[in-house]
This record gives sequence, C-alpha cells and structure tokens, in this order.
Amino acid sequence: MKKFLIVKIFIVSITVYSQTDWIKINSPTNNTLRKIVFTDSLNGWACGLNGTIIHTYDSGQNWHTQNTNTTNHIIDIYFLDNLKGWALCWETNNPPYGTYILKTTNGGLNWIPEFFPPEGEYFRTIFFLDEQFGLIGARQTYYTTDGGFSWNISQRDSDMFANLPFSQIKMWNDSLGFACGGVLDNAGIIWKTTDGGRNWKTNAISP
Repeated sequence: MKKFLIVKIFIVSITVYSQTDWIKINSPTNNTLRKIVFTDSLNGWACGLNGTIIHTYDSGQNWHTQNTNTTNHIIDIYFLDNLKGWALCWETNNPPYGTYILKTTNGGLNWIPEFFPPEGEYFRTIFFLDEQFGLIGARQTYYTTDGGFSWNISQRDSDMFANLPFSQIKMWNDSLGFACGGVLDNAGIIWKTTDGGRNWKTNAISP
C-alpha cells in the first residue's frame, strides 16, 4: 500500500500599514526656522532668523508667533516643560557683541534677554536637565548648577579635535552626556562627559 504525505498550506493574510507622508502645514513666518523642540504631544516651539520663535499647542496644526523683542537670529531653543525655556540669540548689530540667552518662565509669552560672557563668543547649543543644571556650548563649553545665575567653564581633553565647536548637547542624567559638532572639513565629532559637563572627552571622529 502506498502512503501519501498530505501537506496543508495555510495562507495568512497580513495587512501592511504604510507610513504616512510628511504634510506641509501653514507657518506664521517666512523666516528660516533652524531648531524645534516639543515638551509633549501638544506643545512645541521652533526658532529661526530675525528673532523668530513660534509656538504650537495643538500638535503642530497651528503655530503662533511669540514676541522676542529682538531681530537678531535665534540659533537654538530648549524647553524643560511647558513653561520654562531658553533660547540662544546672536547679537551682531549692537555692542556688546556675542550671545544672549533668552529665558521664559511662562511658555514664551515673555522672553527675558541676558548677555552671556565672554564678549565676541557665539554659542550654538543650550540644554537644561532641570531648573538648576544646564550647559551652553560652541568652541567653549560652560555649565551652571544654579539655574544660570553663574556659569563655570568646562575642560576638554587634549585631542587635536577637542576644541572644535559643539553643535548640540544632550545629557542623559546629571553625569552622563554627549555632544556632537565639528566644522566643514572635520565634521562628525562626538564628545562625552561622565561628570556632568565639567570635563569632555573626544569620543568619536568621522573618518
């Protein structure tokens, strides 16, 4: 007697959901926007040229211009929560020249400028882990432990790329953090701190 092996084939129907496309939404400004930050699914801010900061409170469906009282370019913006935020503004028209930190405690309804020494330095990135601990960086890096009332200069290692400018800083906790940056011919640099931004070590260099 011949024996046959019967194989049953089951066809499973799988529904594949495609990614939705990016949708262009209306902006209240024609100025170039450089950075964006969200604190939750609803509230976000973007900043850019000519003193521009815009805010959304409905997941980006609508954006509203905030009054920064400056026409200088705003380079970076960071919000800790829906009320407390900081932005970096470059003063190039009137002395003292350099970087101003704009601070808000009411979600950007009012921005208060404060000149950041040293004069002539243009910082690119600002980050706050909480209300007290923050960092600001470019070719030099500073940290604060008292909410920005005083700033201390950080140290970098002796690597030949160590003093290239930071473009962005992110802290994982009050000890561990990373920064990235560089210049056109030496881009792709990553720095690492394990002591809260007091010291930075060149961690990776692009080939």
